[in-house]
Amino acid sequence: MPAHPPSSIAVLALLFILLPHPSGGESLDRTHLNQSLEQPDGAGSGPLGWTYTGPEEARASAWTAETPADGSRALRLSGLSGSQRWTSPPFGVEADRTYLLEWLARYRGEKAWRFRAEFSGVEIEFLNRSGASLGASRSHTHCWQTHGWRPGWVLFDTPPDCASIQASFALVTHEPLPGGFDVDSLRLEPYPGEDPVPAGQQRVLLHSRDELGQPTVARIHLASVTDGATHGPRRGAPRGCIAYGMASDSFHPPRDGLIELILPKGAHQITVTKGFEYEPWTQRFEVTGNSRAGLPIEVNLTRKWNWPARGWFCGDHHTHLYRHGGSLFTSLTWKDILRVARAEGLDFLPFMGADRYPDGVRFPDAEGIVAELSEEITEDFWGHVCPIGVPANSRDDPRFEDGPMHLDRDAAIRGEGGVLCFGHPYGPLEEGREFGALASLSSHLPGREFPIDLALGARCAVDLLTQEGSRNQLDLKLRDLYRLWNLGLRPTLSASTDFHVDQGRQPIGAVRTYVHPKKRDMQSIARAYREGKTFVTNGPLLDLRVGGEGPGATVPVAGGAVVSITCEAASLGPLDRLELVANGQVLRAFMAHGADHLRVSEDTPLAGSAWIAARVTGPECPFFASELEGRPLGQGQFAHTSPVYVLVDGKDVLAASPEDADYFVGWCDAVERAWNSHLEVSPESRAQDALARERIAAARKRFTKLQERVSARKIPK
Repeated sequence: MPAHPPSSIAVLALLFILLPHPSGGESLDRTHLNQSLEQPDGAGSGPLGWTYTGPEEARASAWTAETPADGSRALRLSGLSGSQRWTSPPFGVEADRTYLLEWLARYRGEKAWRFRAEFSGVEIEFLNRSGASLGASRSHTHCWQTHGWRPGWVLFDTPPDCASIQASFALVTHEPLPGGFDVDSLRLEPYPGEDPVPAGQQRVLLHSRDELGQPTVARIHLASVTDGATHGPRRGAPRGCIAYGMASDSFHPPRDGLIELILPKGAHQITVTKGFEYEPWTQRFEVTGNSRAGLPIEVNLTRKWNWPARGWFCGDHHTHLYRHGGSLFTSLTWKDILRVARAEGLDFLPFMGADRYPDGVRFPDAEGIVAELSEEITEDFWGHVCPIGVPANSRDDPRFEDGPMHLDRDAAIRGEGGVLCFGHPYGPLEEGREFGALASLSSHLPGREFPIDLALGARCAVDLLTQEGSRNQLDLKLRDLYRLWNLGLRPTLSASTDFHVDQGRQPIGAVRTYVHPKKRDMQSIARAYREGKTFVTNGPLLDLRVGGEGPGATVPVAGGAVVSITCEAASLGPLDRLELVANGQVLRAFMAHGADHLRVSEDTPLAGSAWIAARVTGPECPFFASELEGRPLGQGQFAHTSPVYVLVDGKDVLAASPEDADYFVGWCDAVERAWNSHLEVSPESRAQDALARERIAAARKRFTKLQERVSARKIPK
């Protein structure tokens, strides 16, 4: 029995146009159709008009009858058979037009084949009226596995003099690959479409522009006012859109400034958002059901808060594409991820989208956003880290490639501007049972190493906001970070989602890191991380100044001096409370009483050196995430700065209790117990045994000395 396509994509099981465009300006000839690749050619070895290229022994299985999405046949490209290609006949198009080619795809195989194909995807060749090539556009995907049939698409513009196109689905390899993909149910139409829509429905064209009047991309949420139903992935997402099931069924359009919606008759409401600084735009409208008339809607977004004008830029440094199987969208590329990032108002994106670096492609064209292609370093014992702004010479350093610890990687990039961010560092840890979890190899991916690295002089960032554990482990992480700052160490606060765009659960940037770099390039951004010039947020914005300096700065003062503190908080929703925190204690709290903007100042004398930070809270806001893929963040609205360090008479901060230092001595002991167990199951790590034990011992010694200093010293109040 043929497999039935999911309801959300059943609309794609349509007809594909076969005949070339007869003449300029005429409509496409739809009288000769090949329904879902079913009609055989004369030899019965493939669909009519399509050409197979590849090993002859694989031809019989390349037009497969194995559970197609529609009808009884589908195209198949198998990496086990080497390079293969299916090329369509010419399809008539108009020059200088935008077209959307859609299909259903089914990917299968082992994860190992994901980066080994030289090409895996679709190629569009543009032809003039004589059939001569005008060039081609290729769309390569790293998708490697889906659960059944899922949508793929490519949006493209035809060049001048183009009369037809040919589409080729291809898998190119010089070695057998343990995977491949099938293609079925193709559809080619102008974008936006021209044909009348089904009776009782209407085409809605949404045009979005930014505060400068330029076409922009944003997140769209659409709901029926009549029955409250949404029109996201559960109702059939608009064509060519990345849809999200855990974000109010919202979606991202395929192009800046324009999205086509086919809606049923009735009242609807649309909401358009673009990150944390643009005013959400909402409008109700009526669809008359006129199947031939389009309904244009103009969206003009305005920037409510302009933190870039203050030097603050935001990003999400832990995002993925096709890292795991079960992808919902099969044809996403680097450019799609950049468009999603811009739609969410991100200014920079260190994209963890590669398990290895493509030759010569480390900083691709970023299309208006500061971006780099990077890789998450998944050391399951020491913790996962996301490298940001690491230059080529440091990537080639054996210490960066081989470690064995993240401390070695930090040594390779130190002084070059790069930084390592510890992702999901506390997932299995629970208060009162931290050391048992750290010592157990069954604990899932704790960031065991980061306190050790800090004790040994490294500068790293730690994700305070991310998806892990219960309530994001927020209280536990804050407690331990405050302890480290009180001990005179300087971890940087960071935040990232660890979201997989192809999984379609929630948009990236739901939590993010704001940085204050000297220049807007990736190495300057990475240096700002390293220097602690950050704040983290799931929505609210902060701008803290202590003695005129921002987070990460060191402010020297004489004993008895009065320090001036100013802080500004802003949000798209109402705020509750803004707090200034010094050495882990609330120095002063200010109530917002539901206002969305608060500016405060405080002059305070300091008896001793102190770190000073700001944090703000507010109730849940419909435009911000309070959960990350179902895991509560621990607060409604929340933001926290990294500290400013005020050094009185040149003395380092030392405001900890003896228990604070003793806690990290215990942390080192727990890591050493885990290391003993690790060597039993991974004997190949014995080559690093002496080095690992030496570093654990050195960190333990540093924390022990700090414990002794704290015990012998009266802490200024």
